[in-house]
Amino acid sequence: MPQHWPAADIARMILDGFDDYREHFRQITDGARARFEQAKWQEAQIASAARINLY
Repeated sequence: MPQHWPAADIARMILDGFDDYREHFRQITDGARARFEQAKWQEAQIASAARINLY
């Protein structure tokens, strides 16, 4: 019977959390160029705040 390693569960939780963070960061950042080119400064500010709130 294989031994259960709690460290592997913890590492998986950390990795899953990091993957979730990166996906949300990418979703927010995807529109950065368009917001800049179209001078959507308020939307850019909202996106910046959203990225900071991810931390």
